Amino acid sequence: MKGKEKCSIKFNSWKMVPVDMKNSMVQQLSVVWDVDETDEKQRKYVDDLFKKQFLQWKFDVQRATECAQVDNAVVDAPLDDAEEE
Repeated sequence: MKGKEKCSIKFNSWKMVPVDMKNSMVQQLSVVWDVDETDEKQRKYVDDLFKKQFLQWKFDVQRATECAQVDNAVVDAPLDDAEEE
């Protein structure tokens, strides 16, 4: 995998994220943490952490998008006739 690729909100679930991208994330994490990529239990634990964070991140992005749309709708809402007079 060339460069740092970002995980997209377009993935419906963590299972849909390509293995190459997951491995890239683990490698980036290994710079900060001591992650033994050959230890299956440790890999499973890290994968579960990523899965939880992915779900939280996706929820946060969707929520922010919905709030932005609502905020824009309020700003763009037409004035009532009573307010125009």
